[in-house]
Amino acid sequence: FVIKFNLEDQGSHSLISKAYVEENPTAITINPEGNSVLVTNAKKSFEYPINERTTGKSSLSVLDLSSDGTLTNKTNLLLNGILPSGLSFDKTGKNFAVSFFQYLDFGKPSAGIDFYKFSAGVNPKVEKQASRINTSKGIHFLKVIEDF
Repeated sequence: FVIKFNLEDQGSHSLISKAYVEENPTAITINPEGNSVLVTNAKKSFEYPINERTTGKSSLSVLDLSSDGTLTNKTNLLLNGILPSGLSFDKTGKNFAVSFFQYLDFGKPSAGIDFYKFSAGVNPKVEKQASRINTSKGIHFLKVIEDF
């Protein structure tokens, strides 16, 4: 949702626009240029007992945010991970990271942070990078420190 807040004492707030994302949204971030919004969706990635079609599969919704506040869903992309819980752009807006509570890896439960390239525009592009930071399971939040 994009909401206009009225800061006057008796002012009323108003809905400017809304866009649909996939099931169970978990994190949101706006790119530094202010024209794209990313939303991670847990979907049914946490489902147990394991369901081959849905368990371990989440998604990323890529939304366009126009200068007048109109929000449009451009695409939904499949992510492989359980409960994506953190999402953050770097300071250039050309890269972003997604943290996962857990991966569906048998024998060695793990979690991590996956990295992606991002290009905004009429047809935004998301490309998974080869690098990953492996961690113990249970990541709940991700923050990029932009001072470096």
